[in-house]
This record gives sequence, C-alpha cells and structure tokens, in this order.
Amino acid sequence: VMHHSGVEAMRIGYDLLKQSKRVAFVSTRAVMAKALVEKASKLFKPDNSPVRARAYYGDM
Repeated sequence: VMHHSGVEAMRIGYDLLKQSKRVAFVSTRAVMAKALVEKASKLFKPDNSPVRARAYYGDM
C-alpha cells in the first residue's frame, strides 16, 4: 500500500491482513508503529489463526 493517507493505508492494510496477505507499514513515529502492531495483533485470518505482527525500531 503506497502513497495513501495514514487512515486509508491502515484500512487497506488491515483488509489485506485479514486475507492472509503480507503487509508492511512504514512509520517514522514509534507511537504509530506500536499502535499498528497492537491493532493488527487482534486480527484473525480466514482460517481463524491469529495474524502475526511485529515492529522493528531503528535509527534512520
């Protein structure tokens, strides 16, 4: 998902995660990254297995 507003990108990304697709979100703010992982971790795939979400932090 590229070049969308934050809210729109999150909605599209969560829809893809629910379809068992791999999604990468890039955020320059740690608070936003943490919120994305917390929300994505509550999702389940169509086969009822949990969505695995991770956040990686580093200096740019």
